[in-house]
Amino acid sequence: MKTLLLALLGMSGMWLGAPGAEEPFPPGAVVEKLSCRADPTQTYALYLPSAYDPARRWPVLILMDPRGRALVPVELFRAAAEKRGWILMSSYDTASDGPWEPNQKAVSAMLPEAQTRHRGDSKRLYLSGFSGTARVGWEFGLQLQGRLAGLIGFGGGLPFASSRLHSAPFPFYGAAGLFDFNHEEMRSLDEQLEAMHAAHRFESFDGPHSWGPESLCARAVDWMEIQAMKSGLKPRDTALVEEIFSADSNRAASLESAGKLYEAFLAWRTLERDFADLKDVAQPKARRMTLEASKPVRKAQATVRSLAAGQTAYEVRLGDFLANFHTAAEPPGVARSLAYLQIPLLKRRATSAANPLDAQAAQRLLEMTFVHLAFYEPRQFLDQSNPARALAMLQVAAAIRPEDPGVLYAQARAHAVAGSKERAIESLRRAVAAGMDNVARIETDEALASLRAEPGYLEILERLRAAAPPGK
Repeated sequence: MKTLLLALLGMSGMWLGAPGAEEPFPPGAVVEKLSCRADPTQTYALYLPSAYDPARRWPVLILMDPRGRALVPVELFRAAAEKRGWILMSSYDTASDGPWEPNQKAVSAMLPEAQTRHRGDSKRLYLSGFSGTARVGWEFGLQLQGRLAGLIGFGGGLPFASSRLHSAPFPFYGAAGLFDFNHEEMRSLDEQLEAMHAAHRFESFDGPHSWGPESLCARAVDWMEIQAMKSGLKPRDTALVEEIFSADSNRAASLESAGKLYEAFLAWRTLERDFADLKDVAQPKARRMTLEASKPVRKAQATVRSLAAGQTAYEVRLGDFLANFHTAAEPPGVARSLAYLQIPLLKRRATSAANPLDAQAAQRLLEMTFVHLAFYEPRQFLDQSNPARALAMLQVAAAIRPEDPGVLYAQARAHAVAGSKERAIESLRRAVAAGMDNVARIETDEALASLRAEPGYLEILERLRAAAPPGK
């Protein structure tokens, strides 16, 4: 398979060629599905800004959802793309938690598509991913060897050990939810990039492991506009600099007025760094220095360092637990597992209002533990044809988060593989009652193949289809 760099170089001459007009796509509207010319098996959603004119070239943002839900990130970035004049191309074929080849195939097919079909700017190619596809973005950015103008990553850092990163040849905008189990990893990566004097920014948002909200996606695009001006990829636009600077200043001032001094300190520090060489940053520098010297901010910085060390220690504990679960003659009981994983303590910390930073950290540890117990480990046990051990693991996950639809669905799969059809159908029924409504996933899940002739299974599907909105 061609590397991404070869895909880009192989079509590079066409960047400057005459635009093709045989396929006019409606500017200002989402084209839900197109097939790539280079590889028709690869499909994507397209958004062209209302001002689109094929006589000029445009920044291109290639979006990679970890479940191939192309329209999800398109809707999040659409307003920003319209405002700043960016093209969005979002793949239906990118994936996470598996081989990376599908992602390589998808992006390799979309690169020449951006060049020859949509008049993308060869110097302003951007990538964005979430979770596993954010990690993929780093791999691809390094493959492109300085030809990537920027990477926007949500909820996922490097695809390799941080010690292997020696330089960042592209600006990186990272973001993670306050309750994202990868939040600390993202924050640590930001510190590493700061030490490397790389172009970087990290923001937290109020949410779990997910794409960021629309407002944060807009800030990411604006930040890339600033980076393009600083690097010379875009002519300096004084009005745009003032607009973005003013918005960021107002947000930092609002945080400070609300008494969120640590968050305000981070915002002023980011503002000072981002706009250096573009305008006078004396005000953000003064606010940053004042807050940095304050007792609340110094205390918060110490807390963040302590919580980071605590997460590292807990990751060792969780790793030991998982290793023992695989190797022990009999897996530990639910009560013993919950005690070893400190679940009652973490739940108390997560609901305490006394220390918000500690509460957020505890919630992240709960999320990290849960995703291993409810998803990664049971899937591995099923791959090893060990449904009994998968069910034992899922019992612990269910004790952490009762009636979670994902856990119930995983239990249905494990029971089906174990040959317990009645239990599988009952778990599937409970999963649907809890909110699992993906008919296509149920119908195509090979783990549930033994249920397909069962009346109870067919009844569940019939009810789901009847309740589904038109077109779903």
